[in-house]
Amino acid sequence: MIGAGLSAISILAATQVQAEGDWEGSIGAGVFWEPEFLGSSETTTSGFPMFELTWRDRLFIGPGGIGGYVFNTEDFSLSASIGYDDGRKGSDSIFLRGLGDIDGGITYNLGLEYELGPVTPYLEMTKYSKGSEGLSATIGVEGMVPLRVLTGRASFAGLEDGGSPLDLGPVLTAGISADWGNDDFNGTYYGVTAAQSAASGLGQYTAASGFHAINLDIGIQVPVSERFSVGGMVTYSQLTGDAKDSTIVRDTSGTSVGLFGVYRF
Repeated sequence: MIGAGLSAISILAATQVQAEGDWEGSIGAGVFWEPEFLGSSETTTSGFPMFELTWRDRLFIGPGGIGGYVFNTEDFSLSASIGYDDGRKGSDSIFLRGLGDIDGGITYNLGLEYELGPVTPYLEMTKYSKGSEGLSATIGVEGMVPLRVLTGRASFAGLEDGGSPLDLGPVLTAGISADWGNDDFNGTYYGVTAAQSAASGLGQYTAASGFHAINLDIGIQVPVSERFSVGGMVTYSQLTGDAKDSTIVRDTSGTSVGLFGVYRF
């Protein structure tokens, strides 16, 4: 669930105050309160590093892994990257006991974005080398607007080339997205095999391909200095499709809250 609210933050944080050479990026950290897994009725607290570095708008390293832009213009980008997925541990929650671990492993990712002013539709696809060995995708739209623009006291036209919306003061972010998985992905995370049923006491269940979650997020980022900002975000996720009716699920919705600080350079 953390990832659902971080895209707009990453875009803001990685934008330089001015274009000053080949490198740009951000570094920071946050603390998050979220469900143990989407479907759990219990929450957990964790720290989360935030790091992103881009070279000449061609190569990047960040939360999504290491990759590059196949195509990148002012409005449209297509990227490919290699990352890592942690999988899931049976010890992560009492509700997962008897289900075994889902192995972590390398992921192969594609990303597509199209900027329409302050609004950005996007598509992300991930192929897993371990664990489910499945395919997942997220389609959504995210937006950002400085409070001064929202109240009519400023406009985006006032930004210098290469400037960040944070140059205009506090920025509101919001987004909506839907998560999809194929048979392998959904079956691994929300299905229960006969062996797992015997070990866990949960009823057998088959989760087929389809959309498994809808996410809504809203946040605010406030500049403290020219390069450092702090903020917070709230993400609400609702299980849907076969995942919603899984015998693993204890709560069909979940809310995560995060606080963070970011330094951009």
